[in-house]
Amino acid sequence: MPNYAQLVSHTDAFTAGCLLLPGCIIGAMLAPISGRLLDKFGAQRPILLGNASILLSVICYSLYPGELSSLLFIVFYLFFAFGQGFSMGTIMTNGLSQLPEELNADGNAAMNTLLQLAGAVGTAVISTIVATAQAAEPTNIAHATMLGSRHGFFVLTVSAVLILCCSLKVFALIKKKNPAHA
Repeated sequence: MPNYAQLVSHTDAFTAGCLLLPGCIIGAMLAPISGRLLDKFGAQRPILLGNASILLSVICYSLYPGELSSLLFIVFYLFFAFGQGFSMGTIMTNGLSQLPEELNADGNAAMNTLLQLAGAVGTAVISTIVATAQAAEPTNIAHATMLGSRHGFFVLTVSAVLILCCSLKVFALIKKKNPAHA
């Protein structure tokens, strides 16, 4: 995202680096709030709210790649960070609570490893999409970066739709299996 801001929006390096800061602060502040929601309502509400917010964010990025001012960038990323703040910690907490206590350390290690791996694979895929667009149009790197980013955000949108659908399906199965748990 900071590279996009520099190459497409022509922001300076400092501004591009700071675009994610408000979202990171919001995401960190949401951890205790999402934990309280988890305790009060269960996992479904914070996870679905978070996944829906992430989906909204990537849809916005997909629809407005040529018009991303610094302010729009920050606003869209705030929705993304809000979604992550509500869903990620809740998913991990809820997932680990399904394990017997003696497997919690192993479950935590597995989840953190998978989280890092998924982040690396996602970054590699989206970076490859952007780099491919840049290679196809080397004379206009800003336009190529914008097009590659648009394609990358479409891939992320499809992923976010799949994640939201999977979450809905899981909660429907839980409710069907144990109506009192949902």
